[in-house]
Amino acid sequence: MNPATIASLRDIKQAVLDRDIVALRALSTRLDDLNSQRTALVDSITTSAPTDSGIDAAIATERHRRLVGQRIASLDAAITALATQHHEAEAVVAQTFAETRALDRLG
Repeated sequence: MNPATIASLRDIKQAVLDRDIVALRALSTRLDDLNSQRTALVDSITTSAPTDSGIDAAIATERHRRLVGQRIASLDAAITALATQHHEAEAVVAQTFAETRALDRLG
């Protein structure tokens, strides 16, 4: 390959790498947000105590905990899916970085 072609390919790979890094950062931010939401919900369950005594308060507290537990389960599923996407995006960035470096060595 001639140097101009290698330089063009390298520029293209660099642009792809830049795009993939931005996408990876966005995934990281979303993952951090979901983890923060989950932590806040878990903390709300462990620190909440019924303010009133009685059956109605106990029922309301149990309902609240059940709803929060369902939300935590939903967040756990979203976190797992997003963590998988994040891992795949990391692999793509690593591969593109390696390709960019190989083109640098050729040029």
